[in-house]
Amino acid sequence: MTDDEMHRLRRELVESFTEAQVAVLRAVRAELSSRRWQVMLEIDAAQEDLRSALHQSGSPESTRRLASVQVRLQRAHEQLARIPEDVIPAF
Repeated sequence: MTDDEMHRLRRELVESFTEAQVAVLRAVRAELSSRRWQVMLEIDAAQEDLRSALHQSGSPESTRRLASVQVRLQRAHEQLARIPEDVIPAF
């Protein structure tokens, strides 16, 4: 094998490896996005249940605790919304 052929083969391997890495990162990003949406939908459902419980709650202590949980769920929802963009940039 000549030096030119070796150089070409190495270049092709590097390019293929880079393309494979990009493909893996795209797949990981898509999976993160899919799971993130599943969790966000669960949080949305939990927040609806909390809103209903807040309206039905009779005791001030229960209302305070439910409101606290609602705030934490909203914060988690907001943080989840940024995961794919923050963790793996789009290619």
